[in-house]
Amino acid sequence: MTGVRQDESHARNQRIAARGEVADALWTNEAGHLRASPILDWSTDDVWEYIGEAAARARPSYSDFQETMRIYRDGGGSSCVVVADMRSDSHRAPCGVRTGCWACTRVRNDRSMENMLESDPQRYGYLQPLAKLRNFISNTQYDWSRRQFVGRSIDEHGNIAIGADGYNPDMLQALLRYSLSAQVASGVEFVSLQALIAIDARWSMYGLFPPFTALKIARDIEQGRLEFAPDVPQTPKTPTPKLGHIHVGSDWYDATGLNSTVGLRDPMLELFHESCGVKLRSLANGALVADYEFDRQVTVDAEGAGLFLDFEADRHIDRYCRDDCEDWTLGYKIYLRYGTIQLAKGNTASSDAILRRTQWRQAHQLHGQRSVQELEARQDMVRGGQGSILLD
Repeated sequence: MTGVRQDESHARNQRIAARGEVADALWTNEAGHLRASPILDWSTDDVWEYIGEAAARARPSYSDFQETMRIYRDGGGSSCVVVADMRSDSHRAPCGVRTGCWACTRVRNDRSMENMLESDPQRYGYLQPLAKLRNFISNTQYDWSRRQFVGRSIDEHGNIAIGADGYNPDMLQALLRYSLSAQVASGVEFVSLQALIAIDARWSMYGLFPPFTALKIARDIEQGRLEFAPDVPQTPKTPTPKLGHIHVGSDWYDATGLNSTVGLRDPMLELFHESCGVKLRSLANGALVADYEFDRQVTVDAEGAGLFLDFEADRHIDRYCRDDCEDWTLGYKIYLRYGTIQLAKGNTASSDAILRRTQWRQAHQLHGQRSVQELEARQDMVRGGQGSILLD
């Protein structure tokens, strides 16, 4: 059951229609689960009328909604909850004052959180670490020095784009530290154990860090080494830098060998589980990959994640979490080996290609943190016999 409403925004209304939601009956989502949207066609006035009647005990209800009204009143900076909500509604540009969306950076200032912190520091003081983290993310989103300049994919011409892309490893590491620290200080969980494992697996898969770096950071936070987001000035919005490309050709895949033990292969799993049904299968291009179990989407097993963190994490951190680890994709493959994560059905070929690409990049010193200056200085050194890097 959800409280989604059609008049919240045009974009949300489009998504509601695409899902086939209705207000007066149960509906079925893509997974075949029954859902209900009882206030789908309610207006904002309808919502507050119901809450007001429940608060006055004029309508039977499980709650008098006093805490709900307090949050909206304090977040809107008014002694009257309805006036506060009207003020919030009038500031929608593009999403205005919002309640519950503490990490949103669509607006420069989170007025609702600022109002709550000012109205009652004792009650809402726990939100301060979240506010600092949100402001840091908002103020640095156009700071291109915090971005990775080596693209994650290779296009049909054999080029890797050189330009501002996702956050660079230094920024990702800092964000995880700030997030986990804010989580401890506020008591609000927003990085679950499953999310932590997913982050760690992705970092390994793309060669951003040595295996199990995210778990090592989590251990630091558990041991009391908290680090909070600093106050930084806002970086003005500027066009995204696009510097050129690195030409790697098409042999980055062939160079690893279609039938070798790289990519989505795990020799240790194949060797020691030979009699347990672990098989290999060929992709359309002839590459051999481990035939892992699939789910509808990439999933992290909650119980498996807990067991891995309790009994395996420290050993694997000590063994693999170092810059000279011979294969930074090992973390991802070890999670697959333990069944901690499962591939999405139909993603085997793309996962194999990403892993091979990462291994190629590590062999050519294009993994981890790379500055633009370093790329320019090394433009004739990376490709070796495959040609030189071209920065247009």
